Amino acid sequence: MTIPTGFIDAICRDPDDLTPRLVAADWLEEHGDTARAEFIRVQCELAELLDGVQPHHHHSLDMICDPDSPEDQAWKHRVWKLQERERELSWITSHSDHCFGLLPLPDDWTFRRGFVEEVACSKQLWLEHGPRIVRAAPIRVVRVTDVKPWQTINLYSLTTESHHRVSEHGNEDDSVFPEEWTDYMPQKSRTRWHHSLTKGSYWLKSPDDPLSDLFSAALAWARKEAEYE
Repeated sequence: MTIPTGFIDAICRDPDDLTPRLVAADWLEEHGDTARAEFIRVQCELAELLDGVQPHHHHSLDMICDPDSPEDQAWKHRVWKLQERERELSWITSHSDHCFGLLPLPDDWTFRRGFVEEVACSKQLWLEHGPRIVRAAPIRVVRVTDVKPWQTINLYSLTTESHHRVSEHGNEDDSVFPEEWTDYMPQKSRTRWHHSLTKGSYWLKSPDDPLSDLFSAALAWARKEAEYE
């Protein structure tokens, strides 16, 4: 069942607010789609219960719970129950019409808090359809699958006037960083990134993900085009 665009727009405009998601769940239940309504509620409650818990602890709660604390044990068992129900309802996540409608499908997508919040797709698909995708689902993370870490060496020197880059083979390549995204790149010093050239490959010596700022820029551009920013 397709959720009315008014509900989806409210969710996409403020992805951090759970209230519009729960209102959408109520509407789905009233119109007979009880499974999807429950899925949204389960994921929303899980998000609240696991807020502040590191992802690698989500399935090893005994490591962070006090065995002598009734509160910790009650919390743990509630999370376990919700996680089990989430798995039982996971078939819902394979139904692309729940979020993308007639839009081209990304390579991969992840549901959080009842809706698609993360997608992985090619640069070209995001350039052509990114703004419409962020109007269809509350996307919080986009991963561009055809950009490699070594291509981000000059990420912080990008400007709209100079977005052409030279590849590791010395050939000019203007396809790595779409010009549309460059206005959304953070103004960080290039000295933050230290690199060496070893056997024709860049080895990044930074604790940060070299692609994260590019992905954030791609999402910020799409949200701006969608008139959500």
